[in-house]
Amino acid sequence: MTGAAREVLTLEAAAFADRTARVIEDAIQTAVAARGVCRIVLAGGRTPAHVYRVLAARDGIPWNQVEVFIGDERCVPPTHVDSNFRMIADTLLDRVPIPAAQIHRLRGEVDGEMAADEYQSLLDPLPEPKFDFVLTGIGADGHTASLFPGDARVTTETAWAMTAISPPEFAVRERVGLSMRALCSSRVVCVLCTGAEKHPVRTAILSGEARAQSLPAALIHGTERTLWIVDPL
Repeated sequence: MTGAAREVLTLEAAAFADRTARVIEDAIQTAVAARGVCRIVLAGGRTPAHVYRVLAARDGIPWNQVEVFIGDERCVPPTHVDSNFRMIADTLLDRVPIPAAQIHRLRGEVDGEMAADEYQSLLDPLPEPKFDFVLTGIGADGHTASLFPGDARVTTETAWAMTAISPPEFAVRERVGLSMRALCSSRVVCVLCTGAEKHPVRTAILSGEARAQSLPAALIHGTERTLWIVDPL
């Protein structure tokens, strides 16, 4: 792995959401103070939902200076129960005073290539690193966002956004999201990992097992900080 070395923060369930929300808030405040804007990538999935609710309740966050991007999306409409954007909106974006023009969703309801091209056009003009903070998760198979093991484009894709097909066991297989190049074009990358079913792959990655170091979740890193927030084993 290149980029910033991994830090690991282990949190009990009672402290997980609050402490993670503070990590996100600190990143926002730091970016806004330094550059006048914070560009943040948010993740879908179960683990972030409670974090977002806690973050939405915090006072003093300069939401008018935050731009929100989505790490990945299932190819469904934004009102669909499986939409990442729907979850993020319900738990955070609809609860804070962020201007609508500063929320950039991936359009899951259109052709995936079209949605990826739209995000490509959005991200191309931005300076690198593209983002100040990326929040992502990890699956039991070692995937992160919609970057799955065995897809050669995880390491070869040069565009900022791409389509993907998940393994058959996933309910919605057609995806669109940020490429590994884009996810790693962030000052800070924060990986959330909770749940006993993820402990084996997490242990393999963090302990440096050779077989795990090519997994997508092992490849992601920030330019200044790579933080894994995990539950106790």
